[in-house]
Amino acid sequence: DECLVNSSEAQQSQFRLRTPGGSYRWVLDRGRIIQRSPKGKPTRMVGTHVDISEQKAFEETLEQSENKFRQLAENMREVFWLRERERGQFIYINPAFKEIWERDLETLQKDASVFMASIHPDDLPRYKKAQLALFEEARAFNEEYRILRPDRKLRWVWVREYPIFNEDNVYARIAGVAEDITERKYMQVE
Repeated sequence: DECLVNSSEAQQSQFRLRTPGGSYRWVLDRGRIIQRSPKGKPTRMVGTHVDISEQKAFEETLEQSENKFRQLAENMREVFWLRERERGQFIYINPAFKEIWERDLETLQKDASVFMASIHPDDLPRYKKAQLALFEEARAFNEEYRILRPDRKLRWVWVREYPIFNEDNVYARIAGVAEDITERKYMQVE
């Protein structure tokens, strides 16, 4: 109807349509004016209705799944992340990172080296060796190390990272979890 009123030649819309049985189906409606009168009024139009109910159900399921993941990940006390293996770039990191590392999430997503720069210099060689085994040999990473926050406070973290293989069995991503274990470390010293 919009293309009849406006000067646009084509329209597209999605809506639910009630079936004779009383259930509803999602429909993708596409229409186009193919002929106008000398005064510019539409005289012929063609269009299609396509049942997109399965696509809509899939989109809804996907959205629900994503919401569940976000609720879980964004309310965890532990830091959780996904990284690309090839470049080491962070794809996702939950808000707990800011609490433990006291660094901005956006900065980390733009520059993954911020993560490594926070590691205490004495722990860096061990970290690099374990990261190399993870990236090159798909060996799980399981290390405790110290980080230096911007406020110069020292924190201990226990970090586990795991290789993730895609549907073609190619090692493509890395999942990681970090837990602040500072209190536990200081209790062991006492």
